[in-house]
Amino acid sequence: MLLNFASPISFSFVCDKIPLTLPTIQQISVPSISLGNASIPTPFTKISQPGNIEYGDLSISFKILEDYSNYLEIVDWINELGHPESLNQYKYQKIDAFILPQTSTKKTALRIKLEGIQPSNLTIPQYDVTLTELLYLNATVSFSFTSLKFIRANDIGC
Repeated sequence: MLLNFASPISFSFVCDKIPLTLPTIQQISVPSISLGNASIPTPFTKISQPGNIEYGDLSISFKILEDYSNYLEIVDWINELGHPESLNQYKYQKIDAFILPQTSTKKTALRIKLEGIQPSNLTIPQYDVTLTELLYLNATVSFSFTSLKFIRANDIGC
């Protein structure tokens, strides 16, 4: 049996809320999943039972466009959620996103669905006049979400 291994360089990310950021993505870290533990006391010993599922944050690194438009679309999203200037600016809506890893033949291998995604942290660009070569500005945005689902390729018709 021939084994083909997953490649870290062939993926796409889909999220309608940040169209300017999508083509500038450099790295995505798939969130961790952990299963909590619930202890049930008994007269003799504690019995361990599975608890709640907890997810780590989704982390995305991207290059910042020269006019900062992709960076600002995330800043605007954060402001809409956390510090709206008026009721009209507050636009909470459930946003879903997808990570689509690809096979060596560029077919979608898996669909990773993140439900209820919202930005929780955005790094600040770092300027440095001491650089000897041109390195473009990068930023990293972290997202929290409510649910994570892995959908196999044969279940999505790919």
